[in-house]
Amino acid sequence: MLKMRTKIIPYNSKLKRLARKLRKNSTLSEILLWKQIKGKKLGCEFHRQVPIDNYIVDFYCHELNLVIEIDGDSHNYFGENDIIRQEKLEMFGIKFIRFNDKFVKKDMDGVLRLLKIKIDELNIPLNPPSKGEFIFNNPFTGLGWNAQFNSPSAKFFAENICDIQPLIQKVDTAAKNGKWAVMMLSYEAAPAFDPAFVCHKKIANFPLAAAFIFDECSPAPKNIPPVNSLNNLNWNPLIPQNNYNNSIDKIKNYISAGDTYQVNYTFPLKADYSGNSLEWYYSLCMAQRAPYCCYVDFDDFTVLSISPELFFQRKGNKIITKPMKGTAKRGRRNEEDKEILEKLKNSKKNRAENLMIVDLLRNDLGRVAKTGSVKTLSLFDVEKYDTVFQMTSTIEAECEKETSLNEILKAIFPCGSITGAPKIRTMEIINEVEKYPRGIYTGAIGYIKPGGDCTFNVPIRTITIKKKIPLTPF
Repeated sequence: MLKMRTKIIPYNSKLKRLARKLRKNSTLSEILLWKQIKGKKLGCEFHRQVPIDNYIVDFYCHELNLVIEIDGDSHNYFGENDIIRQEKLEMFGIKFIRFNDKFVKKDMDGVLRLLKIKIDELNIPLNPPSKGEFIFNNPFTGLGWNAQFNSPSAKFFAENICDIQPLIQKVDTAAKNGKWAVMMLSYEAAPAFDPAFVCHKKIANFPLAAAFIFDECSPAPKNIPPVNSLNNLNWNPLIPQNNYNNSIDKIKNYISAGDTYQVNYTFPLKADYSGNSLEWYYSLCMAQRAPYCCYVDFDDFTVLSISPELFFQRKGNKIITKPMKGTAKRGRRNEEDKEILEKLKNSKKNRAENLMIVDLLRNDLGRVAKTGSVKTLSLFDVEKYDTVFQMTSTIEAECEKETSLNEILKAIFPCGSITGAPKIRTMEIINEVEKYPRGIYTGAIGYIKPGGDCTFNVPIRTITIKKKIPLTPF
């Protein structure tokens, strides 16, 4: 059972100060209602003037994800009206009860009766997944994928390169026999598909590949209450500043020399962490609004991937991939937002970077696709997220019906958007300038349906929690 903390952490100090001010200047109807519902007088705990996602609501019960609003005294950060605010918060699965200011003052008994009826209707315990389960969704957007798996009937791990393709073959066989599967590939699994790919040795105790077989799949939870973010974690880079500077200089020299066109350079961060990893996952889903989020809890590790990027999706004979290259921060106002969007969309640098990866992935797909079937469906689309714009393009190919998952991965893994181009030489440069293995970061996580259709993300914006050691690489 997921234990939610009742205190909602506001998104900024300005909102926090405003909430305190509103508590001091409450209307008579708010004061009267608060006397009746404070504490656990109605069987569940309410709080006053609670900041939720840049808004301040009159009363909030975290346990039931229920807001009580008194019309006639509405407070919010953006100056929007009550209805617009309610529609936005309902996207989080929040339920609303609204009372007229005069009704609260005139008939408190009637207000309490209505509240008790509503609370009785909502007082059904949430059943979020327990540890050892697998979630594929972002409950705060409804975008991307949606699946949840419980109690694998079998699980397989590959600790050596030679074990990876046999593991994938087991997944293929299970899918043909009507089973579901979840599969993970570390970035360091790449040499299994092409010996020319150079990588570090794998992370200690973390598998190169893992697969979990299931008899059935169920929809992932949708109505998850807003949860606390963990802003107090102290993230520390594992490389010093001079190491970073030297690596960037080396990459620039390689680009100047013509060895590579672009390099996706990364380095890990770590933080001490203890707490509820599932609650953390939901808080990140709420903050990032990414469509390809997943939570994978197995053995000694838990992976929280808050990825916006689709690696590939197979539907029948069609394969779709959607590389993401080109990023810009969101604006503070609508006018600035529009300007930044147009600037990103027309940026020669970002368009060139995106096009390089499109060409790379077209070539990769061509290795497994029917001749002439690789098509670019769209170029330079700009997707809008809460804090950034992302440029994506969409490529489609058609493969033979008998094409196996192994053959697809051999053609396209790892995704070119997280290596650079050309892939083989750029991975050699990555191996030289990056001092640590990536693990599941920039590998692949996905699930396979009975029959073989599947969806995989590129696990960027991903956290790996070591359960026995509370040190978390990002």
